[in-house]
Amino acid sequence: MKIFLVRHGETEWNKEEVFRGKVDVPLNDKGLDQAKKTGSYLVKFSPEKVYSSPLQRARQTASIIAEINSIPLYLLDELTDMSFGIWEGLSLNEVKTAYPLEFEIWKRCPEKWRMDGAENLKKVRRRVSKAVEKILKENGHGKNVVLVTHRVICKVISLIFLGLPNSGFWRIKFDPASVSIFEYDGSSFVTTLLNNTSHLDHLGVNYSDF
Repeated sequence: MKIFLVRHGETEWNKEEVFRGKVDVPLNDKGLDQAKKTGSYLVKFSPEKVYSSPLQRARQTASIIAEINSIPLYLLDELTDMSFGIWEGLSLNEVKTAYPLEFEIWKRCPEKWRMDGAENLKKVRRRVSKAVEKILKENGHGKNVVLVTHRVICKVISLIFLGLPNSGFWRIKFDPASVSIFEYDGSSFVTTLLNNTSHLDHLGVNYSDF
């Protein structure tokens, strides 16, 4: 079984480095183009299903992938983005200025980060693990499936697959519309491709990881 892990395409808030979380931000024009290129890239792998976060930016990306590949799309609440609470809608610089201590913890020890009204990585990992279990149970060992979700969730899924703790959060980067491939043999995962953006051609990517 192969799992194709896709981060959604670009939004204006990605571009402007604004914390998104559960705010339902749509793709911008570049993000829509990225989604089309990602869908076309995945055709050669013959995926059979797409699972997606219900948030618009992921759902739009997944819908385009599903249409290009003529495969069904399923929405999973467990794949929705991490809630950043009062940080949502604030720029990176605004968060650094208003919450310097909390931001430093987020950057250095993300597994220890806590904010009122927000999720922490432990809670996110718990719900994402449920989604992974559901997907594996539904698809056996032979099917190729696509998961379209968010930066934080891509990181957490990768940590789960690789058996790494949440402290490894910043050691893996996912650019918008990137494709990562994990092979599952029924008991363990092997990474065969990580954060690939070669299919985006001239659209390119150049984003900070925050």
